[in-house]
Amino acid sequence: MDKLRVTGSFKWSQADIMAEAKPDGGVRIWFYFKDIQQDRYDIDLTAVEWDRLVAWIEWQRKEVALQKKPATPEEGK
Repeated sequence: MDKLRVTGSFKWSQADIMAEAKPDGGVRIWFYFKDIQQDRYDIDLTAVEWDRLVAWIEWQRKEVALQKKPATPEEGK
């Protein structure tokens, strides 16, 4: 099975975010919080739910990029 691990920072903790492909085409996601050294929040997604989540994340990233104003020459100094 394919596995993916990403480290992210949350407001209250730092965590490894791990995802593992399931045989049915879905994905299992869980968080390992480093501060308390404990797995939390197991999430099982179907293939359709996974596709929707990925599409939503991509849309959010585009929205953030669109809302950023370009740097002025003074800010670049």
